[in-house]
Amino acid sequence: MKKIGLFFLIGICATVTALSQEFEFRLSFEEEPLEEVLKSIETETGYRFSYSSTAIQTDMKVSVSFKDSTIEGILEKLFQSSNVNYEIFQRRVILRKKREGQTVRGKIVDRHTQIPIIGASVILLNTTPLKGDATDQNGFFRMENVLTGRYTLQVSYLGYQTKTIPDILVGSGQEVVLEIEIEESLLQMSEIQIGSGRTLPSAPLNDMAQVSGRSFTVEETKRFPVSVGDPLRLASSFAGVLATDDGGNDIVVRGNSPRGLLWKLEGVEIPSPNHFSSEGTSTGAISMFSTQVISRSDFLTSAFPAQYGNATSGVFDIQMRSGNNEKRESTLQVGLLGVDVASEGPFSKESRSSYLFNYRYSTLSLLDAFGLPLMEEGEKNIFQDLSFKLTFPTNSAGIFSVFGMGGLSLYEESNPFVIKNDERYNMGVVGVNNKYILGSNTVLISTLSWSGTEVGDSYKIPLEDSFYDEDNSFKKNFLRASVELNNKLNVHHFFSTGLTASRLSYKFKSIEKDPTREDPLEELVFFNEEGSSGSFQAFTSWKYKPIENLTFVNGVHVLHFFLSQETVVEPRSNVRWQFHPKSAVFGGFGLHSRIESLEYYFANDIQEDGSIINYNTDLGVTRSRHYVVGIDAQLTDRVYVKTEFYVQDIFNAPVLSDSVAPGNELAGAFSTINLSDGYVTDDLVNGGKGRNYGMEFTAERKFANNYYFLVNAMLYESKYQGRDAILRNTRYGGNFGYNILAGKEFELNGSGKNRTLGLNLKLTHAGNKRYTPLNLELSRQEGREVISADDIYTKRFPDYFRADIQVSLRKNFSKRTVEWRLDIQNLTSHNNVLEIYYDAASEQILIPEEKIFIPVLSYRIEF
Repeated sequence: MKKIGLFFLIGICATVTALSQEFEFRLSFEEEPLEEVLKSIETETGYRFSYSSTAIQTDMKVSVSFKDSTIEGILEKLFQSSNVNYEIFQRRVILRKKREGQTVRGKIVDRHTQIPIIGASVILLNTTPLKGDATDQNGFFRMENVLTGRYTLQVSYLGYQTKTIPDILVGSGQEVVLEIEIEESLLQMSEIQIGSGRTLPSAPLNDMAQVSGRSFTVEETKRFPVSVGDPLRLASSFAGVLATDDGGNDIVVRGNSPRGLLWKLEGVEIPSPNHFSSEGTSTGAISMFSTQVISRSDFLTSAFPAQYGNATSGVFDIQMRSGNNEKRESTLQVGLLGVDVASEGPFSKESRSSYLFNYRYSTLSLLDAFGLPLMEEGEKNIFQDLSFKLTFPTNSAGIFSVFGMGGLSLYEESNPFVIKNDERYNMGVVGVNNKYILGSNTVLISTLSWSGTEVGDSYKIPLEDSFYDEDNSFKKNFLRASVELNNKLNVHHFFSTGLTASRLSYKFKSIEKDPTREDPLEELVFFNEEGSSGSFQAFTSWKYKPIENLTFVNGVHVLHFFLSQETVVEPRSNVRWQFHPKSAVFGGFGLHSRIESLEYYFANDIQEDGSIINYNTDLGVTRSRHYVVGIDAQLTDRVYVKTEFYVQDIFNAPVLSDSVAPGNELAGAFSTINLSDGYVTDDLVNGGKGRNYGMEFTAERKFANNYYFLVNAMLYESKYQGRDAILRNTRYGGNFGYNILAGKEFELNGSGKNRTLGLNLKLTHAGNKRYTPLNLELSRQEGREVISADDIYTKRFPDYFRADIQVSLRKNFSKRTVEWRLDIQNLTSHNNVLEIYYDAASEQILIPEEKIFIPVLSYRIEF
C-alpha cells in the first residue's frame, strides 16, 4: 500500500497532464479486494497507485473484467460505480474519495401575492462552472450535486428586482430547501440591480417595514456566540437593544421595559415563548424556539407597520419553515443544556405534504456535574419544549399548515429552611393556517389559533409552631381568528387589510397564609377570579411607489379592549427615498398602544380591616408615539452602514392615583414604565408620561469569504414622570451601549469544504440599569432599607461588560454532517451587578457577586 507523498501534492498543483501508454491488458477478477486488483494492475502496466488508506476502502470486494489498451480505460471501468476519483500524473495514478454533492432547491414567488414565478433564473454565483436552473410552472427550481460549502444565490426575472442571498450553507447531511420572495420593479429591464439597504439580506421580510427593523436568519442564530440558539438573546446584538441580565434573556429596546415586546408566530400573537417566564413579562431564561424549525424572521424596534398592535417597544415576528417534502432528514444535538431531536420529511412519496418537528429536554443539573454550580444545593431546573409544522398543499384550496409549539419549565427548591418552593411556567400554541390565491394578484391568509399559559408558584416555610404558606396560579387561554387580504393592484400600489378577534378566558387564584398576622389578615386572597374577555384588532395598509426609488407606506391600526371598553385608533406612516443607487434616507411615525397584563385589572387590594377593593377594571392602555429618521448606505456588495435618530413619547402610563398614600413622595414617583414583570394591586390611573430619544449606528459585513463583522453603538436618554410630574431617569436609562461581533471560518483541508473551524467573538459594553441608592444611616436606625424620593434612579450599576466566544468544528461525511461547538458565555467572568440591598444582620449595604461563567459544549449531527 502506497501513501501520497508531499512531492506528489506539489506536482498535482503544478500540472494536470496525464500520459497514456498503449498495451494489451486482459485480466478478470471475481470478489477480489481492491488492494489486490490495484497490485495486479501495477504489475501488468508499470503504473503506480498513490492513495490514503483512510480515504479509499481498499478491502472492498471487486468483480471486474478488463480488455483494454489504455490506463484510462482500465481506471474508468474499475471506478465507474464507486466513490473514487482518479488523476494520472506521468506514471503515477492519484486516487481520491469523491466529494459527494448535495441538492439545493426551492420555490420563487412574488413577494406580495405569493404567486409562483415561472422562468426565473436561479444561479449559485461562486461555483465553477456556474450552477443554475430556471423555475418551472409551479415556481420550483433544483440544483443537484452541489459540493459542500457556503454559496451566494442570485434570482433574476424580467420586470423584477434581482435578489441576492449570501451565506447559504450546504452540508452533506441535509438538503437546502428555500422559499424566496422577489419584488416587481417599475423598471422593465432584463436585469435590475437595486443597491439599497432594502435588498440587503438583513432587510425585514415584511415589506411594509421601511424603518427600524431587520431580519435574522437561522445561521446568525447559530453563529452569534451570545445566542446559544436563542433568538431573543440574538436580538441583543442589534442596534438599539441592550441585555443587562446574564441569567435571562431580558432585553431593553431603546430604553423601554421588556414588557413592551410583542411575540408573533406564523402571524399570530402568542404569549411569552420563554422558559421560566413570570407573570406580566415577555421574556424569561431561554427561548422555547429551536433553530431547527424557525425560518428567516423579523425583529422591529420602532414605528411598526399597521399590521402590528398591542406593542410599544419591539416586535418579534417569527416564521417557521416547512419540512422537506421529498426526503426524510433528522438532526440530533446533545450538550450541557440538554438534548434536541428534530425530524422532517414527506408524508408519502406521491404527496408534496411534509412534516417538521423538534423536541428538546434539558436540565441545568448537567452543568453541576461538570463543576459549574449555577444553582444552590437542593435546587433543580428542568425544561422541555416541542415545536412542529405540518404543510399540506392542495390543487384548489390553497396551502394548509398546522403549526404549534409549547414548553414546560419547573424550578424546585428544598432545604432545611424551605419546605417547598416550586415555580412553573407552561405555555402552548397550536394553529391552522390557509394561504389561498384569489386570481392573479390577490392572496387571502386565514388563521385560527389557540394559546394558553399557566404561571404558578407554591411557597411554604416553617415557623416556630406553624407554617407560612403561599399559593399562586394564573391560567389564561386565548382563542384567536384572523384574516388578511393582500392585493397588488399594480406595480405602484399594494394593499394589505386584516382583522383579528381574540377571546380570552382566565382563572386566577392567589392566597397567602401567615399565622403571625392577626385575623382577619391571617389569610389574604389577592386573586379569586374566573371569567372571560377579549379584544378586536383591525388594520389597513397601503404601499405606494410612484417611482422606482421612492416608497410610501401609510396605514391605520384599530384596537378595542372589551374589558375596559376602550378603543384606540393608531395611524402609521413610513417613507423611503433612494436618492442614490447605494444610499437612502427614510423616516417613520407611528402611534402604538399596549394592554396591561390582565392581573392589573383584577388584583385585590387588601385594606387594614381585611376588606377587599378591586380598583383597576377601567384602566386604559399605555400609549406611545414613535418618530424615526435615518440614512443607510451600501459601501460594497457586502458592507453597509446605517444611522437612525428616534424619539418615543409615552403617555397614559399607569401611575398611582392621588388616593394612594397622599403626600408620599415615593408614591408620587411610581410608574409602571419601570416594571419588567409582576403587577400592582393599588389604585392606578393613566397619568404617567415618558420619553426615550437617541441615535444608533450600525456597520455590518455579511458573511462572505469566510468572515463577517457587526459593529453597532447607541447613545440615548430614557426619562419618565409619575403623578408628581417630576422628570426622572427610568430604570432602563443606561445612556450608552455598543457591540462588536466578528467571526471567521478556516478550511482545514486542501479541498476546502469537508472540515471547517469556526471562531466567533462578541464584546458588549453598556450602561447598566439604574437603581435608587440606600440611605445607610437611616437604614441602620430603622433596621430596614430606607430610600429618598430625591434619589430615585439617580445611580447606575457598574457598567455592563461581557465577552462571549464560540469555537466550532464542522465536518462533512458521506450523507451526514457533524459539528462540535463550544459556547463560552461571559469569558472574563465579569461581575455584572443587578441588585443592591441592605443587610440588617451586618448593617451594611451589599452587592451580590454573580460572576457567571458558562461554557456550553454541544455535539450536533445532521443526516
